[in-house]
Amino acid sequence: MAMVNLLPWRDMQRDEIKKKFIRSLVFTVVFVFFVGVLLFFYYRSDVSHAESRNQYLQQQIKVVEPQIKKIDEMKTRYDEMLKKIKAVEVLQAKRAYTVHLLESFVEVMPKGLYLSSIKKNDTDVILTGLSVSNNEVNTLLANIVASKWFQKPKLVNIDIAKNNAEYKRQFVVSMTLIPQEEVLKKMEQNK
Repeated sequence: MAMVNLLPWRDMQRDEIKKKFIRSLVFTVVFVFFVGVLLFFYYRSDVSHAESRNQYLQQQIKVVEPQIKKIDEMKTRYDEMLKKIKAVEVLQAKRAYTVHLLESFVEVMPKGLYLSSIKKNDTDVILTGLSVSNNEVNTLLANIVASKWFQKPKLVNIDIAKNNAEYKRQFVVSMTLIPQEEVLKKMEQNK
């Protein structure tokens, strides 16, 4: 067989493969570069769009903040007015409570009884007075039990009155006032 030198053919084939590789490498680099540039511009537009939305929101927040402050001020004034209204209602109720309390003293006192002092300490009341007989004191205790303003009547002391011809008995009665809240609820229910 004749001797054929294949070395130049192999060199040409190797050079062709190198050229194809370099072309595909350049094409890949260019493609990746363009894809990178496209992604950069895409994300850049997203960022700029988000920044513009944030600017718009910031502007709207600046517009709304004074309104929120006004609403907070109005809320504070509203709360203050509610407190004042509650205070007035409590004062009105206490005023009516005192009137009803004094009126109820008149209702529970039977004839033939004379009160010399009324002492009030928080919800405890001590009545000191003179009566014609023990029956009036007993009637007083029964009336206190039946009253919607007083509870827990207790006869502390009953003695013979000194230096008094008309009133023959001196007495001391203690009782407890029904709490104002309960009485006010009863009053509202009766309206």
